[in-house]
Amino acid sequence: GAGGRRAALDALLAGGIVAFPTDTVYGIGVAPSATDGIERLFAAKSRPPDRAIVVHVSSNLSLPLDDAQCEAIVRSGLQLLKVGIDGAPPETHFKDDQFTVKWGQNWGIPLYRWDAMRAGNFDWWRQRVRAICQSFHLFRIDHVLGFYRIYAFPWRPRQNKKFLPLEWNQMLERTGGRVPHFIPRDDLTPENCAANQREGEEYLRVVLDGAGDARVIGEDLGTVPDYVRPSLRSLGIAGFKIPQWEFYHGRVTPASEYERLSVATYATHDHPPLRALWAEAFEGARSTSDQTRFELEKIATFAGFKRTSGSIDFEKDFYPVVMAALFNCESWIAIVMITDLLVRKYRFNVPGTAGSGNWTRRMQRSVSELRASKTEQRRMRLIRELLEKSGRI
Repeated sequence: GAGGRRAALDALLAGGIVAFPTDTVYGIGVAPSATDGIERLFAAKSRPPDRAIVVHVSSNLSLPLDDAQCEAIVRSGLQLLKVGIDGAPPETHFKDDQFTVKWGQNWGIPLYRWDAMRAGNFDWWRQRVRAICQSFHLFRIDHVLGFYRIYAFPWRPRQNKKFLPLEWNQMLERTGGRVPHFIPRDDLTPENCAANQREGEEYLRVVLDGAGDARVIGEDLGTVPDYVRPSLRSLGIAGFKIPQWEFYHGRVTPASEYERLSVATYATHDHPPLRALWAEAFEGARSTSDQTRFELEKIATFAGFKRTSGSIDFEKDFYPVVMAALFNCESWIAIVMITDLLVRKYRFNVPGTAGSGNWTRRMQRSVSELRASKTEQRRMRLIRELLEKSGRI
């Protein structure tokens, strides 16, 4: 739970060794920045000095932290972070999360001090990228918009419930006049946009320089300023294409118009899979059913799906057509979440929430059990046939 994670963080900041679970075994680790930490880890594991160890990295710090722990992180290392809470601005798309619709996503993560990073030639980022490229030839930057500007909150995520019902003036009274805002600046003037673009490209060039021959993908979803996607393309960074969100001036963008330098998918870990959308739209009335049906209509338009009978079966009629459309689009990479691959309803994460179900979902059957299933064999034959027809394999 959160208490155990905070205790582990405190131990790491103090230079200690902690044990942690992985998908398969328990491991032990230290903070790479701890003095003599790597040496202590090798000694504890009795590991030969020429044997490599894994460095776990993230595009951000992913623990919700309290004030003292944020300050401890800020004091540690080269003071590359500052006390503050990053997140994302309000998004009306997430109808099932009232806080995100009203205030945005409050992630509880300390903010970067780009000035301090620049003073150190961005070595912290260069080391992170080099570590990733030891294992991967392609990697994705989560919330790449944060390189250009980031949304900051004046309160911790644990206070979200208290702020949810407040009006703007009530919020100001509670925060002492501090408001959620973009840093280093908003995008309300051409001058601000130009400055944000210039600085974001400076930071991303550091990532690209460290990546070498590895390819970089930027998750560019959410409230995206007009300059971001052209900027990413100019840097050679592939952005995302979510067909139901590629909707401009009342028109769904056809698959043939997708930029080659892009990654297409119907859902990421933050979204419900297709089967869940179908259930929400057509299998029982819900407050979000109308919006979900509109999302499915846009997917149907993208895929060129035509109703041929009064009733539509998701897996027999709809699924093959939309999968074929995804594979046939112009995007460099087409990704299918495992939940869409196996036609499952469950989702991995609800953005902006700290629910106990987030990131806890595991496969309910082993790979050998899935391979033995006649239903899964049929599904995989379909996917392979569609991939072969599209020329992706």
